[in-house]
Amino acid sequence: MLCDLEQRKQEIEEQMEMAAVKLPAQKVLQEAQKLTASVDDTEVRQKIRQRVRELIKDIWLLIEVKGKGVRTCHCQVFFKNDSVREFWINNTPKRLRVGISR
Repeated sequence: MLCDLEQRKQEIEEQMEMAAVKLPAQKVLQEAQKLTASVDDTEVRQKIRQRVRELIKDIWLLIEVKGKGVRTCHCQVFFKNDSVREFWINNTPKRLRVGISR
């Protein structure tokens, strides 16, 4: 069992190295997310997180409160290869959602 985990760890590390060399930043990030989800080993997860940190230059957040606790978050992720991804996250408190009884 331990040998299997060590072998799996080595395979994942090799996949990460190949991904970093061959794929653009967005695909490397997607690959890292897939690997992180499939691994239980803390050390490998930390290495994957480090790779993600190497890809990202900045993350900017703008959080707005609208009305009675309704919040909107605009997130911009700036990668080191000068690409940008934007995300909008909306949060409405349970008590304000339509169709939910109090």
